[in-house]
Amino acid sequence: MWVHDMQLRPNANLDPAILRRLGELSNAQTVVWGKYDRLGNQIRIDATLQDFQRDHTVELKAEAPNANGIPAAVDSLAEQIRENLAFSTSIVEELAARAFKPSSQSLSALRYYNEGIQLLRQGSNLEAQKRFAAATQEDAGFALAYSKLAQTDSNLGEDSEADDASRKAVDLSEGLPAQEKYRVLAEREKVAKDYAKAIESYENLAKAAPSDADTQSALAHIYEKMGSYDKARSLYSKLLATDRKNDATTRARCYRTHFAL
Repeated sequence: MWVHDMQLRPNANLDPAILRRLGELSNAQTVVWGKYDRLGNQIRIDATLQDFQRDHTVELKAEAPNANGIPAAVDSLAEQIRENLAFSTSIVEELAARAFKPSSQSLSALRYYNEGIQLLRQGSNLEAQKRFAAATQEDAGFALAYSKLAQTDSNLGEDSEADDASRKAVDLSEGLPAQEKYRVLAEREKVAKDYAKAIESYENLAKAAPSDADTQSALAHIYEKMGSYDKARSLYSKLLATDRKNDATTRARCYRTHFAL
C-alpha cells in the first residue's frame, strides 16, 4: 500500500531516504527488503534488515537448491530476521511460537492455497474452491488446504463434500504444529455445526494470534450463526476498523448484524 502511494516501481532503487520514508509512513521501526537470483536450479535470496531506531543494518542470506526448497529458505530468512530484531529473547521466542504458515513443501500447492485464501476473503467461494482443490492435488497431504476446501464447500451449500473434506483434514492433521492442528479441528467443528466447541476452539486461537483477521472473522461468523449478534457485530467492526481494505464479505456480515433482530 505504501509502496503504491509512493509510486515505487518493482525495480526501484531503495536508497536510505526512501527506506526511511517507507518506515515513517508505515510507522515501522524495522524494514526488510531484498532480491533473489537464480543460477540453474539454485535460488539465492539476499535481504537487508534496516533498524531505524538503532541505526543498524544487517545483511541476510538464504539459499534453496530448487523451487521446492523455497519454503525452507524463507523459514531460514524469517529466523534470521527474528534473531536480529531489537527485542528481548522472550519476545523473540514468543514471535517464533506465534509464527504461522501452512505445512506444505510444495510451492505450487502453497501458491494455489494463498490464491484461494485471497478469493475466500473476497467472497469468491467458487473460485476459492477451485484453488483449494488444486492445492490438494499438488500436495495430497496438505491438511489445511483440505480444511479450507471444506469451508468453501460449506459456504456453497455442499454439506456432504464439506464433511468429507473436513474429515480428511483432521486425519491429515496428526503431527502438525499445534496452531495449525487447532485450526483444522476448529473448522471441522464448524462444518459439523458443533458451534459451542467451534467457538471455544476459535476463541483459543484468537488468544494465540490476536492479529489474525481470518480467525477473528471465523469467530464472528459463528457468533452470528449462534445469534450472539452483539459479539459478532463487535468483531466485524474491529476487523473493518483495523483494515481499510477488508473484504466485501466482512462488510456485508457487519452490515447484516447491525440490523439483526
